[in-house]
Amino acid sequence: MEFLVDPTYKNTIVRAKNIYLKWPIGASIGTNTDFIGALNTGMEFGLVSEGSVIFTVSQNNQIAFWSNRTWMFGLMAGIKIPLN
Repeated sequence: MEFLVDPTYKNTIVRAKNIYLKWPIGASIGTNTDFIGALNTGMEFGLVSEGSVIFTVSQNNQIAFWSNRTWMFGLMAGIKIPLN
């Protein structure tokens, strides 16, 4: 199991009335038993409904240094619900 901390900058590529496309870029540092450093990038698509609920699909890529798993890929889908 790896524990990573990663600040990410999410650059907006396309923004329309109720959709957006972002390109997150970042870096990670953390540990499993040794030090791990990683570079992250991917794409995030969001669809905003009338009640400000956001439906998202995100694809992530990560190249890790000093780890057993060099390349990591992920696909996530979710819902973002505002608290206010």
